[in-house]
Amino acid sequence: KALVIGCGSIGRRHISNLLKLGVEVFAYDKDLPLLERTLKDFNIKTYDFRSTHLYFDGWVLAVPPIWHIPFAFEALEHGSHCFVEKPISNTLDRLDELIASYEKAKLTLMVGYQLRLNERLKEVKDIIQSNEYGKLLSLQANYGYYLPYWHNEDYHKLYTGHKSEGGGITFDASHEIDYVTWLVSSPVTETKSICSKLSNLDIDVDDTTDIILRFENGTQANIHLDMINKRYTRKCDFIFENRTLHWEWRDENEYFFEMQNFINCIQGKSKPPVDGKSATETLRLCLQILNNK
Repeated sequence: KALVIGCGSIGRRHISNLLKLGVEVFAYDKDLPLLERTLKDFNIKTYDFRSTHLYFDGWVLAVPPIWHIPFAFEALEHGSHCFVEKPISNTLDRLDELIASYEKAKLTLMVGYQLRLNERLKEVKDIIQSNEYGKLLSLQANYGYYLPYWHNEDYHKLYTGHKSEGGGITFDASHEIDYVTWLVSSPVTETKSICSKLSNLDIDVDDTTDIILRFENGTQANIHLDMINKRYTRKCDFIFENRTLHWEWRDENEYFFEMQNFINCIQGKSKPPVDGKSATETLRLCLQILNNK
């Protein structure tokens, strides 16, 4: 039994996938019309926090980052495993306490960086580790898509455009930061970045970020993130000593595999691909990038 908090596009996607996996799903959202529409579309029930507490095996948090930590602590109080959408938060406050509490309770805390489940990227990681094409010298990751085109929703309602809710392209597209550091598997020793608002979108956050990372093993990464590109772009070039590889994202059901993995974690069959500690390191790097440190 799972409780999905947040009925926006990603919450609805998680609901759909959980139902396909045979999970009994309840949903909650403070936006009552959105909640009612979701309950009707999926023929599921809501959960009234004012009523008698129900036990859920897992909570799935698809709310703005500022609410991730409070809801994760509440899930812990209920004795439930917790899946948190990325980023794990917009601040490091109480994260160490949260992670230690989940470990002490022997409960799963999993964070939604689903690109680690992408089969092509896993193949690239194997190539890097095998040294098949020689050392990975550099890589160039690129993500971009115009915010008003996201999710078929009014972009003004998306947390992504609001600093007060933990928005901004650096946080929202931190998938790229996460998978790049996961692939290279070496400490970051130097960070340079420019985070800007270049568009006339009605937002108060960064809409374009350019990042250079230098790793301890000598690899260098260039990462471009934006919410202004009218053409959807998610790709990466990997420059090895002896060959160059090109990767572009295609929907390979990573969201479905993500929920499947979360269920397996609840059942004790596997460990999360991204746990609280790993997601905290990605958040820490995001904050360094935003502060150009």
